[in-house]
Amino acid sequence: LGFVVHEIEFGNGRKGLASAFFSRLTPEIPVAFKLLPGVYQPADVPMIMIGIGAGVSPLFSIIEDRKQHNCKTPALLLFGTRHEAESKPMVELFEKEKTSGVLTNALYAFSRDHGDKKYYIPHLMEDNKEAIWNIWKDPAAARYYCGPALGIPEQIKAILEQLVVEKLGIPPQDAAKIAKGHTWYIESF
Repeated sequence: LGFVVHEIEFGNGRKGLASAFFSRLTPEIPVAFKLLPGVYQPADVPMIMIGIGAGVSPLFSIIEDRKQHNCKTPALLLFGTRHEAESKPMVELFEKEKTSGVLTNALYAFSRDHGDKKYYIPHLMEDNKEAIWNIWKDPAAARYYCGPALGIPEQIKAILEQLVVEKLGIPPQDAAKIAKGHTWYIESF
């Protein structure tokens, strides 16, 4: 079991509850925990991983699993959060995994770093259709979403289905059938 702990300050003097707690611990201090089964099924398949805010946490274990099993299939990470500056430790980790080959690519949506215009995961997906299609066109590709519900999984599904329509020139109902054939994992809160 491994922990990635960074003390992150949110610009308002507050720190994350869990990260602040864990950052004060030393290796000698025992911590009780309970493991709950998630939805991830280890496999060396092409994947698109989407994490929003704290929802990116489960994706760290998938990335680590891919590293331990020396997975060679493409893996794209889409990460959305408010500010790049607040997420620097995570971005550095993702960039390191790109360099090592564990991730094929990592793309970021920092929603509050664009002035008055907010930039979310759906915008990032629209702006990076080719990178997404290069993985999604493989029928074995899986999609993992971890983040808030708020209609976001449905938006992502619609964008992926529309991408199939655009790339294959087929009707939306056929694109929906193709998308349904992919493995979809959703952990939302």
